[in-house]
Amino acid sequence: MDLIMYNDNRLFKFFLLFLKLISAIGTILIAFTLIKNAIDNYSITKAGSLILNISIYAALASGALNIFQVICLFVPINNLFRIIYIVSVFVSNAFLIFVSVIWLSVYQFMFLGISLGLLGLILISFQVKKRRD
Repeated sequence: MDLIMYNDNRLFKFFLLFLKLISAIGTILIAFTLIKNAIDNYSITKAGSLILNISIYAALASGALNIFQVICLFVPINNLFRIIYIVSVFVSNAFLIFVSVIWLSVYQFMFLGISLGLLGLILISFQVKKRRD
């Protein structure tokens, strides 16, 4: 049975749309900023620090997953894609927190990424708990 996600609660749906668009645009902009500034200005990334390079790819993946989640909000999806949606929310928020923690000492605005990631994890956890009850 195909259902449109959160069709019963339009206010929450548009809140999620706003949150996901901000997260998607923000993480993609962060990724491009990290790619440009980190490679040019920090010798540790030129040396090939694996965790810093992974954080750049994690930021790109988080942005792409957030775009996928926005699409899932407005198209009918079956139960398999609902599970994929929930897993992608957990993964994208975990990536956002990971990237923000790695780069917090360099860019002070990364605390916003930590806050958005935690908010996303809390919201999806409550949603999963609500569905189980």
